[in-house]
Amino acid sequence: MGIEIPFYGILGVFGFLSSLLMLLIICKKCKCSFNDAIYVYVTGFLGLITGAKLLYIIVNLPQMIDDVYLIKNHFDIWVSKYIQSGMVYYGGMIGCFLVIIMTKNKFPYSVDRCIPLLIPCYILFSLFGRLGCLLTGCCYGKESHGRFSVIYHNSMIAPNDMKLIPIQLYEVIFDLIIIIIFLCILFYTQKGELLLSFYLGGYAIYRFISEFYRGDVERGYIFFLSISQWISIIILFFDFLTIIKNRKRI
Repeated sequence: MGIEIPFYGILGVFGFLSSLLMLLIICKKCKCSFNDAIYVYVTGFLGLITGAKLLYIIVNLPQMIDDVYLIKNHFDIWVSKYIQSGMVYYGGMIGCFLVIIMTKNKFPYSVDRCIPLLIPCYILFSLFGRLGCLLTGCCYGKESHGRFSVIYHNSMIAPNDMKLIPIQLYEVIFDLIIIIIFLCILFYTQKGELLLSFYLGGYAIYRFISEFYRGDVERGYIFFLSISQWISIIILFFDFLTIIKNRKRI
């Protein structure tokens, strides 16, 4: 009898703890109160988890209804497929910002001062989330004909015994590069006012392109583009306006 290892959950916890450690290091380096920053971080994190799961359920609601027969005969499979795993990154991003904005006036200190310090930490958590996707098979890529590919044999989500583009790994690499760049900016310039705009724009461009190499159809489509691609376009539009508005600070 095999032993199931809940990689998604384990990596999620490890990502949360690692991002907290990174926040502590950043706060010390940038001479910012860790106690202040951690309150904003945890508040935003709760919004992140809620938004990521909520958007996943909304996008996959038709499929969840079609699979309702599993509840009677294979409830464990239904729970594993829709409850224990599966989150939408953009849902987490939107949920995080909404909660921080709604609770901004509740904090006795400057939330705007804390946000630039939190960005690399949230990206680090996202990195571990994508590693979880890579190990479990969700958010998988299209069929690959090259040498650099990933093959699943016992995934409940991704096609098994087929070469697939390791699109999750590409995002892990992207996140790692962004984290290194942003830490260098924070540590050596002490200026992070535009980190959020740069990340939103950079990730939107990356995500729009990477969606063409995704193989999971569950993420939802509107006309010829995925929901994430439409969100990327909207984010790019408003991010461009923000950068133009603050161009004198670049």
